[in-house]
Amino acid sequence: MCPLNTPVSLPKRLPVVIIQHARHEHPAALRRALETQGIHYLWVHPYLGERYPDLDEISGVVSLGGPMSSNDEGEHPWIREEMKLLLGALSRGLPILGICLGGQLLARSLGHRVSANPQAEVGWFPLQLTHSGASDPFLGGESPPTVYHFHFETFELPTVAERLALSEACANQAFRVEENAYGLQFHPEADHQLLGEWLSLDGFEKEIEEIQQVHGSTWVQGAKRQVELARQVELGSIGLVTAFSTLFRRKSARDDEPALKKQVELWALLGVPVEAKFKSGSGGRSIIRGVIERTIVAGGLEFLLLRGEDWLVWPIALADLKGIRPVSK
Repeated sequence: MCPLNTPVSLPKRLPVVIIQHARHEHPAALRRALETQGIHYLWVHPYLGERYPDLDEISGVVSLGGPMSSNDEGEHPWIREEMKLLLGALSRGLPILGICLGGQLLARSLGHRVSANPQAEVGWFPLQLTHSGASDPFLGGESPPTVYHFHFETFELPTVAERLALSEACANQAFRVEENAYGLQFHPEADHQLLGEWLSLDGFEKEIEEIQQVHGSTWVQGAKRQVELARQVELGSIGLVTAFSTLFRRKSARDDEPALKKQVELWALLGVPVEAKFKSGSGGRSIIRGVIERTIVAGGLEFLLLRGEDWLVWPIALADLKGIRPVSK
């Protein structure tokens, strides 16, 4: 067992609200990144009639994607309520991460339009960072990752926002308002598991085929190609969503982190199975066994990406480790 110092004791913090707009559009890799950092969250499903929390009850907002248009408030009255929540969170300076539909709702809450993108974008495609994006603490890095896209509409860039990213098919892929509110058009939370769940839905593969017939194969990948790419590129996307997850944490430091990093990197190089312990954000699972894929810097913190026995990648900050040791295969 590596010797670990006692982590910094922090006062209990209000939870982050995760807003899910459809049964199948859950936070996937983002939830795991929050979980392993001990970030408490509450889950709200407005499409099931669940109420949004008061601003006094939360410390941040994650607004996920969904199959509906952000302009469909007549059919989905909760859209107006969510935009009020987002605007209120902005006014209080709470951290916000809006993903796909969530990013569009964030733009609309600021008075800007969401309309049809000239080209549908479905599949794994790389981002292109603007100058501001390249220096952003969460998006910036050695190279822009390839991320998952599934959208027909896109947001107009809010006047008060900085554009951070684009793609060949979509001019506005990411924006930032102030220092801690982000709107994204793509899905950084997507990994092979989430994609597999979507492809298992009745009619999903047929829908992709129909979209491809209308919009062509350049920016609409077939289901088989999406599955192939998911395993190849998901680590880059998971590294990105891990960085965004640090919006919602209180950073702590460890005196032994440099030595711990060297040990972790050695285990990664040798492919040594390990058991890692951490404080769970939901009070649930707090021990993961698996193999370390790599270490990354995300949101200014050192993380290890642990491929668990369930084959999912769990991002764990070195500062949050309660213990880590090699185990037999």
